[in-house]
Amino acid sequence: MKRLGLTLSMSVFAICCFISCKTNPQSNSEVAPVSVGQIDTLAQKLHQLDSTLNSGQLVHLDIYKIGKLKSIEITVQSLQAADKSLCYINLRKDCGNDYYYSWEDAKLLNDECSYLLEAIETIKSNSARTTDHEERYAYITKDDIRIFSSNDGSGNNWKTSLSVDYRKERSEITLSETDVETFKSLIKQGQQKISELN
Repeated sequence: MKRLGLTLSMSVFAICCFISCKTNPQSNSEVAPVSVGQIDTLAQKLHQLDSTLNSGQLVHLDIYKIGKLKSIEITVQSLQAADKSLCYINLRKDCGNDYYYSWEDAKLLNDECSYLLEAIETIKSNSARTTDHEERYAYITKDDIRIFSSNDGSGNNWKTSLSVDYRKERSEITLSETDVETFKSLIKQGQQKISELN
């Protein structure tokens, strides 16, 4: 009797797994795994950049306009301070309200662009996929820039957003498929500018 009960419960479990896995997310198989060392290096570079900007010494900053995506301005900034020289992509958005401005700047290091672009590609490859359950994709950079895509389980109705700081109010914009392509293009233009400056 125990054997029959065990067999039945295993059969029900297998059927449930089969039914719940009928939609498979698509991802790019060329993605190289990110090592802890790479993440630590990005965190150290961002810390070094923040430390330099707030160190109480004279800094020289060159700012190159790349473009604008809705209310987010994208620039490349080249920083020189003493013996340090750093280039990065900066995303800036006004997160204030009708009464005051509250600019939020977020830095995207060139070394992290490839991971963000890969995340965008994965989100794009799943944006037409139908699902019968809630799903979310999110990529958060070391400086809290977030691209987020979700589906509440009602077919292929995916909503994508970009946030300059996902923990801050009014820092988010919604993205259409065209906006996602524009964002990718602006990142690549920023990378091109950084390579010209280096």
